[in-house]
Amino acid sequence: MFYLDEYTNPYEMIIDCINNILVKEHHNFKFYAHNMSEFDGIIILKALMDLVNKHDFTFNVKSNKDGKIISLDIVKKFKSQKKIIKISILDSFLLLPFSLNKLATVFNSEMTKGIFPYKFIKSDNINYIGTVPELQHFQDLSLEEYQKYCNLKFDKWDCKVETLNYLQKDLDILFEIMHKFNETIFKEFKVNISRIRTLSGLAFLIFSANFYLCDFSKRNKCFLAKARVNLIPNPFTLQVVKLKNLLEKHIMEV
Repeated sequence: MFYLDEYTNPYEMIIDCINNILVKEHHNFKFYAHNMSEFDGIIILKALMDLVNKHDFTFNVKSNKDGKIISLDIVKKFKSQKKIIKISILDSFLLLPFSLNKLATVFNSEMTKGIFPYKFIKSDNINYIGTVPELQHFQDLSLEEYQKYCNLKFDKWDCKVETLNYLQKDLDILFEIMHKFNETIFKEFKVNISRIRTLSGLAFLIFSANFYLCDFSKRNKCFLAKARVNLIPNPFTLQVVKLKNLLEKHIMEV
């Protein structure tokens, strides 16, 4: 884990984090960040551009027609060894468009998102140690929940410790969710979610893998598998609707 008190600015911390990830064991790995397109991806991209003279990475951004970041590829070249290491950062929210807290419940995670005073953290108090921040600094937290949280923390609340614990829990929850989601999709449709970046892309991959056949003896002509397609109208649209309805059904039940 990385924390700002060891760096002069946030961007240096991000570059150091990327540098630690770019090792040979992680070549071609895909990393997921929830809501990366709206938050993490923007900050990472800015760090890469602002400190371009302090790193030797090359990067490629994939976006949709609206300019929204879909994925970020980062590459490090080793001239002496004539090889590269590449990682991709994807947005799990584009596959599972619900809050991490709701997803944790849907996927029966034993962990739940922690409580954290988002509005309390400032650049000058990241090493604060003292009483628990006031209720006004927490988001969507009742007075009863706040009092229980205070009782757990007694009279010593360490900002660095609580921040790192909160982030670690988020990482563990997201890892568990994506692992279970991939297992479910592979079991049902025999496709791997890491091959695509969005929910619609996943639906198309499922459609093409299960309902679209190619006859390479006839100049690579592709056709619908009629015996299977006759059972369902507009299979591509159905897969999109099926995936969304499945997720929404579980979320509503929660």
